[in-house]
Amino acid sequence: MVSFIVFCGLVVGAQAVLIPVSFFSIYAGFAFGFWRGTVLILCAKMLSAAVNFSLSRWFAKDWGKRLASRYPLVQSMNEAIVTEGFGFIVLLRMCPVPFSVANYGYGLTQMPPLLYLLATFISIIIPSFTLTALGVSMHEGLEVFKDGAHHHSPWQTIGVVLSVVAMVLVGRRITSIAMKRVKATKSGLAVPPPSHEGSPD
Repeated sequence: MVSFIVFCGLVVGAQAVLIPVSFFSIYAGFAFGFWRGTVLILCAKMLSAAVNFSLSRWFAKDWGKRLASRYPLVQSMNEAIVTEGFGFIVLLRMCPVPFSVANYGYGLTQMPPLLYLLATFISIIIPSFTLTALGVSMHEGLEVFKDGAHHHSPWQTIGVVLSVVAMVLVGRRITSIAMKRVKATKSGLAVPPPSHEGSPD
């Protein structure tokens, strides 16, 4: 139990200073096995996500509003979060952006905290499976020097395949939504204001 608490604390601290979480996911599988490692890294990543999001929303909320008012694409993303709903938030969370950077960034948006946490949990399952399985395979690879046999974890293959499929689907969806929002923003800016010339007094 102590090792679990220490591990979670290290992950939270690393994520606070933008250290990649991938290494910890692999180590979890290597040191604790697939199932225990997966549960552990999921708990650690969820705790990190909550801390990063809260820090960003509490201390940089005003800066996020100024950023949205200055850049139409940021404003469009905020609008998409509100109008597209939970499905869009899940896809957004699955974008290939460094985990800690994304956590801070989403804190600057209008994303509801509870939906953010639920979407985060759904989106990190496949990557966590994949990297934890990789750690398990690395541990099993060391057994080659002991018994001459390599035990390949099937979870690694399954995780990689699911990750590739998810990345393709997410990329297509995000691209489609982003293009629609950008076009809508440009159209709105291009429409001239209505003229009041010749209107009756």
